[in-house]
Amino acid sequence: MRKYRPMLIVSSTSWTADEDFSILLSALKLYDVKAASRNACSGDCVTLPPLAVLITGKGPLREHYEQEISQMELQQVRIATAWLSAEDYPLLLGSADLGVSMHTSSSGLDLPMKVVDMLGCGTPVCAFRFSCINELVTDANGLVFDSAEELAQHVQDLAESQLSESDGIYQQLFEGAAAFRSIDWETNYKRALELF
Repeated sequence: MRKYRPMLIVSSTSWTADEDFSILLSALKLYDVKAASRNACSGDCVTLPPLAVLITGKGPLREHYEQEISQMELQQVRIATAWLSAEDYPLLLGSADLGVSMHTSSSGLDLPMKVVDMLGCGTPVCAFRFSCINELVTDANGLVFDSAEELAQHVQDLAESQLSESDGIYQQLFEGAAAFRSIDWETNYKRALELF
């Protein structure tokens, strides 16, 4: 990431009760407080980049969350919602620094296609923890979280790592997402056949 530009975070949703966006919004508030404090420091503080957050999708709770977002008073975080065309969606995902999945599985068995989309575009992921998410999100390509506090800490750690000169956790996850992207359908199909 070029230093001092906003970190672009993307989250995709169908705006239903299956995804609790209050966790993401709370995490963004926590990050905002930390970034504002760090960026106001006059000493040897490590600054944090501002965040540009785009939440994509259509659904019944969109207006509810847009109202909540409009009332948030943030200094270092900007949040927008949008519906993107099928052509623009992968371009956005490929341009993002981080994808966030709020998907929770009612069965505990379904995997979120949004995470496949994000990783398939080479974007590292932070995903809400549930029983089988580790089939997609591994230590190599992403992080999982259980709370707003944990998500805020992950975003902070990744932002700091992105700004550092050395290869840190962000570079590791970025390379892991690129490796995920390099595995095509045919390769996976042949690997699956070898199991039988």
